[in-house]
Amino acid sequence: MKILSLFDWISCGYLALERAWIPIDKYYASEIDTYAIEIAKANHPDIEEIWDVCNIKWEDYKDIDLIMWGSPCQNLSGIGNGKGLEWEKSKLFFEFVRLVKEIRPKFFLVENVKMKKAWMERMSEELLWIPAVLISSSLLSAQNRPRLYWVWVRDWDTYKQVEFPMPEDKGITIKDILDKEVDDKYYLSQEQIDRILHWKSYQNPLDKVLTWGSKCPTLTARGAGEWHSGMILLTDEGKEIELPCATQLGNGYWYPNAFWNNKAYCLRAVQPNGVILWDKAIRKLTPTECERLQTVPVWYTDVNNMKDRQRYKVLGNWWTVDVIAYIFSHLPIDNA
Repeated sequence: MKILSLFDWISCGYLALERAWIPIDKYYASEIDTYAIEIAKANHPDIEEIWDVCNIKWEDYKDIDLIMWGSPCQNLSGIGNGKGLEWEKSKLFFEFVRLVKEIRPKFFLVENVKMKKAWMERMSEELLWIPAVLISSSLLSAQNRPRLYWVWVRDWDTYKQVEFPMPEDKGITIKDILDKEVDDKYYLSQEQIDRILHWKSYQNPLDKVLTWGSKCPTLTARGAGEWHSGMILLTDEGKEIELPCATQLGNGYWYPNAFWNNKAYCLRAVQPNGVILWDKAIRKLTPTECERLQTVPVWYTDVNNMKDRQRYKVLGNWWTVDVIAYIFSHLPIDNA
């Protein structure tokens, strides 16, 4: 198949196609982030980078079989600015619509965050009223990451939805993705913990306490390098959390009880990307743990001495590979 991947990022779509046993004859990747391109090219030297989506001319890609796209969500996400499809980055969705209508590929896939009903319906309207399917990555990974997917197959002069059953829950939890040995640099000092406890933020990282049987929070690229969103506290099975400070925080948050069978929140691509309570110590998730959360091969983002900050960002900004592979495995390729 010939692939056009718009907002390709680190080529998770390439990984998903391989896992679904779909042969790749040509893979065009539209991306402008230099760190993401560096990682993608290091892992897949055969891809052809074509840079900015706004400059793509459909005449150059008339024989494309599949277009896939994960348009920016900053204006659609619940933790974004909430301005909708007509603003800044998220309006680039209409570039995808343009190319689909001009190229008319055999298949397309669109991914985006769970959003307001009005915006979801607007996107479906632009996509010939093909409805979205909500899938949480928690079914196939240790990450609680709800995402909307629009999946089409061309049916003569129009398109129809690709139907597939919801994937079965594999029961993967935090304990399944943890590194056996963790460098000291990932542990928070008491000074850092005390500073966090006095933050007045709705994303306070110490307001959620999870256990080994939990799912992790959604990885995002927001606030990369800051000690705020997406942190996790993890403790041994069946034990109550012994808090590092007072039970009630200065900003009004309370530590909830920890239960072995909880599911976690979506992982973020911020530098802390989750913290773990281990023998009364709190640490961030490591980049390799985040790779497992996104079902990306371990060390996939460890390219040319890439800094942790960039590895967290690229992992949080893209797809859970096994979810996309599951969707691709249901494409009616033989009938298209």
